[in-house]
Amino acid sequence: MARSAEHIRHQLLNALADCRTPVTTAELLERLHDRGEPASLTIEAVYRNLVLLQNHKQVRRVRTGGRHVSWKLTTRAQRARDAGGAA
Repeated sequence: MARSAEHIRHQLLNALADCRTPVTTAELLERLHDRGEPASLTIEAVYRNLVLLQNHKQVRRVRTGGRHVSWKLTTRAQRARDAGGAA
């Protein structure tokens, strides 16, 4: 079953909130699959949604060297989640 982009973004924010350190796009895809997201969810879809979340200042890209990019919640998004609100 295909999930809405909004649902995927919500799940990405939840997954990132559970991480103490930045995680790669591939690691996030694996976490989403572990949380029950369908196998049809692709790394490209995850990346597109992460870029959208970045544009909305909810996540930020962290360069860790090499060709891999990692992601983490912005301070603003983390504070909003800690306060119980939507990021």
